[in-house]
This record gives sequence, C-alpha cells and structure tokens, in this order.
Amino acid sequence: VTLPAQVAPGNRVYGPHGTTDVFMVDNKNAVLHTWTGAGNPGNGVYLEPDGVLVRAYNIAGGPNVGGRGGGFQRLAFDSTVLWDYQVANAQQWAHHDHALLPNGNIIVIVWDRLTTAEAIAAGRDPALIDRLRACFHEIRDGLGLHKSPALYGAFPVDPYSHTPGF
Repeated sequence: VTLPAQVAPGNRVYGPHGTTDVFMVDNKNAVLHTWTGAGNPGNGVYLEPDGVLVRAYNIAGGPNVGGRGGGFQRLAFDSTVLWDYQVANAQQWAHHDHALLPNGNIIVIVWDRLTTAEAIAAGRDPALIDRLRACFHEIRDGLGLHKSPALYGAFPVDPYSHTPGF
C-alpha cells in the first residue's frame, strides 16, 4: 500500500463540531487534507495505518444526552465511503467515540434503553441504578449551573456542552 504523503508522523486529524469535514493538519496547524462525510462528526476520528479514516458521526434524534453519536464510517483518502454502520434506533444508540482494534474491527459504547424494571430483571443492582442516577445529578449540579455566586464567586458563562436539557 502506498500512503499519501500527508500521512506522516506528527500530523493530526480532527473533526470540529458544526461541519461534516475532518481535517488533517501538520504541527503548524496547516490543513493538509480534508475528508467529507455524513453528519457532524462525533468526537472520535482516527487514521488507520493504511490511510483510511474511521470517524464517528452524529445522527439527529436519539437520546438527549451529551456524547450522542449513532454512526461510524470508514472513508478512503478521497472521502469515498468504504463502510457505514449505524446504531441509532428506539432501543439502542451509539456513543460519539470508538476504538480501533488490531483485527480491523471497532468497539463502541452503546446505550440500551431499559426501564428500571428491565434493568433489574437483567441483573442490575437496584441500589447501583439509584447511585448512578444520583451521581449523574451530583456531577450535573457540580458544574455550577445550580450553585450560587456566593459558593463559586461567579456564574458560568454557558453550561458545559455535554449537559443535557440546557
């Protein structure tokens, strides 16, 4: 396999929110290459050793949570879609990141929509479900959205982008 000259040590790939593009830049942030894919990128964009880009992308709809993704693509250097896979339905939704495995597969975090009763029936400890729910709210509250200026000295300018419902 002959790799494009842009695929070199020190160059980086990233997919900014608000665009369908993923960029490869050098150490001076000069854009060396651009891939265009479906949907706004998730947070995961990775370059495989053969120069193929693997990217997560956001599919509209789904759970109103930070980290929502739904789709994954492998793009050739010319942006040809080599593979597109979606986990985005009423019962499951993929996270916005993934990891490349040595065998060429990817691994993703997927939310399963379960009622509390279904989760308990599947073997979840009811106390753990409650602790996770309380922990989320504690973290959410800890971001300063519901704290007084006397406690933190100032209000945040805008809420953390991964906080749902704001």
